[in-house]
Amino acid sequence: SRARPARHGASHQQRAQARHLDGEVIQHSISPPSRAEERPPLSVVDTPPLDPLVLSDLAKLSNDPTFVERLIAGFRTDCERLIRQISAGLAQRKYESVKDAAHALKGGAGGLGATQLMQFAVRLEKANQETLRLKAAQWTDELLRLSAATHAALDEHPGAGLVSE
Repeated sequence: SRARPARHGASHQQRAQARHLDGEVIQHSISPPSRAEERPPLSVVDTPPLDPLVLSDLAKLSNDPTFVERLIAGFRTDCERLIRQISAGLAQRKYESVKDAAHALKGGAGGLGATQLMQFAVRLEKANQETLRLKAAQWTDELLRLSAATHAALDEHPGAGLVSE
């Protein structure tokens, strides 16, 4: 036998009255939100160019005092190459090259705690060709700005200048 609605024995008039009452209860119990509740306050979360905790954790991986500095030097070299590849790819509309370089940049930046650069690389990697075409100049400028901010933050890291590039 099939399950039946709870009010299967009620008359048509009783069911209609129950629906009407249910509607009234709902209308009265849920008041529309006040203007302040409609839009939750937005707060801008300012992500730092570099997460110092990642560098601290990396330092714990090796007893070699130059370990983190060598990682930073390697990242700087890779970063410069990848930024050139991304910028050229955007200018020449070679979007697969852009996405490949963005993927590599995402990994390198993430591994070192360069959070802004990593987030930007994710945006590049996920963008479709039309977006890459339309935002090429804007995103090239943003990439250069984020790279400069990341390198400046790395310069402030204790011991960052110990290893020559």
